[in-house]
Amino acid sequence: MEAIHIRTLKAGDQLRIAMKAGAQLEPAFDKTAQSPNKWRRARGYSRAVCDAFVISNDPENGKMVVNYQDFIVGGNYFVATVEYKNIANIRKVIPEGRPVVETAPVKFPGYKALGTRMSQLFPQPYLVTVIF
Repeated sequence: MEAIHIRTLKAGDQLRIAMKAGAQLEPAFDKTAQSPNKWRRARGYSRAVCDAFVISNDPENGKMVVNYQDFIVGGNYFVATVEYKNIANIRKVIPEGRPVVETAPVKFPGYKALGTRMSQLFPQPYLVTVIF
């Protein structure tokens, strides 16, 4: 799959977000999280990489509101405001995994009956690169 633009992300999309060094997400007691105003080293409760769901995306202002679960702080859910400038890389997760492809050559007679389709016993999430 090709890379997609960050403007096309909508509510409900699942993402894997990696923050830049020093701009990690830091949860607060009111169930919100954000990057520190002045970048600093990561603390024990900070999240540099997280899997999140998009709540809202505002490409005009360069911000995105996401919901992520933090396993460090007892499995709580946090609502984080992420600025585009603090993101190192971001990928959209397609949980169904990669599409099934045919591995037999099409010229071979009876290729559909060979059972050569690559089936996934345990499909892994498929990550699509998101560009800015």
